[in-house]
Amino acid sequence: MSEYIKIFSAVIICCIVLTFVREVKKEYSLIIVLLCGSAVLTYIIRDFSVIINLINDFTDKSGASKTGIGILLKAVGISVVCQFACEVCADSGNRLLQFSVELIGKIAILLTSMPLVSTIIKIVTDYIK
Repeated sequence: MSEYIKIFSAVIICCIVLTFVREVKKEYSLIIVLLCGSAVLTYIIRDFSVIINLINDFTDKSGASKTGIGILLKAVGISVVCQFACEVCADSGNRLLQFSVELIGKIAILLTSMPLVSTIIKIVTDYIK
């Protein structure tokens, strides 16, 4: 838990530094945002492997399908990366790029979830028959 407090503190310090840097050199603020955000994402991805291992243990013990869980984890990963990219675009003032990234993220999540959707449709149609 104290590791996350350190991360939150570093992000707050980064925000304070950004406030001063934007007044002096606005173009450097985007670089600072990218560096800080990338560092936080890298740290979180490292901890994400622990979550994946716990989910794998749960699916092994419960007999649940790993396919559905895998699709869910991919969708979460896509949404996190997409959200980060959208925020960077918003900070740099690029609304069109932000919209494009949001659209790409939604399409990627939809494409990733198609096997799960087709399985659900198959189950429903089998149940109706």
